[in-house]
Amino acid sequence: NYSKQIIAYLKNCKTPRNSTVFKGKTYEHTVKRELVFKLLPFCDTKALNFFNSYDSAYSHLLEGYMKEDQHSLNNFSKLAAYYNEKMKVVGQSFDKGVDIVGSLDDKTVVIVQCKNYAMKKITGKEIRECVGITSLYKTTNFQQQSLTIIASPSGITEDAIGDMNKFPLNIMYVQI
Repeated sequence: NYSKQIIAYLKNCKTPRNSTVFKGKTYEHTVKRELVFKLLPFCDTKALNFFNSYDSAYSHLLEGYMKEDQHSLNNFSKLAAYYNEKMKVVGQSFDKGVDIVGSLDDKTVVIVQCKNYAMKKITGKEIRECVGITSLYKTTNFQQQSLTIIASPSGITEDAIGDMNKFPLNIMYVQI
């Protein structure tokens, strides 16, 4: 259960609560929760194959979730639990920039970099950094496809979007 994981982290954390390390780590756990419950279940390839399109799968899951249809809620809960197990917060010193890593399916690794910026927007520099991180990761995991996600509570600049479109990698920005 993800709630138990985050509570255990908060209880066992020795880092001072006002430090940037604590704030960054807490942000990483928040990003994981948002990805697990609000994004990754809707990217599930088995669900996509069953419903034949992303829009149909998304609509079906969301509609059932909003109506509190028990079957849809159970399916959604199972998908969220599955992705909770698949995604790990790994951010620490010497993590080479990878804060969360996991898998979307058997063929696709998910690499997440968290930028807990209060005011600064994500720029092309951060996107190029993510490309480097993904390239480094893929040298040891070359048989897998990748989805790189950069997460930040702030916005993103036009040059960052331009850089995302320029590189031949799957890069996604999420504002959390």
